[in-house]
Amino acid sequence: MSRQRSLFRRHSLSIASVAVLLLWIGLYNVSSPSTHIGSFFGNAIADWTGVVVMVLATKCLYERGSAES
Repeated sequence: MSRQRSLFRRHSLSIASVAVLLLWIGLYNVSSPSTHIGSFFGNAIADWTGVVVMVLATKCLYERGSAES
C-alpha cells in the first residue's frame, strides 16, 4: 500500500495535468470547432499540452540530479 501511495504522491501533478488535458480533448471532440466554445477547447488543448510538457520535462530534469536516480 505504501508503494501505491508513494507512486501517486510522486506523479500526482503529472496525472492531474494529463487528466485535465484529456478532459479538454474529450470536450473538443464533442463540440464543433467552428463555434466559439470549440475554439476555446482547441486553445485549452494547446495550453494544457504545454503544461504537460513542462511538468514532465521539469520532473525529468529535476530527478536527473537526485540521489535516487
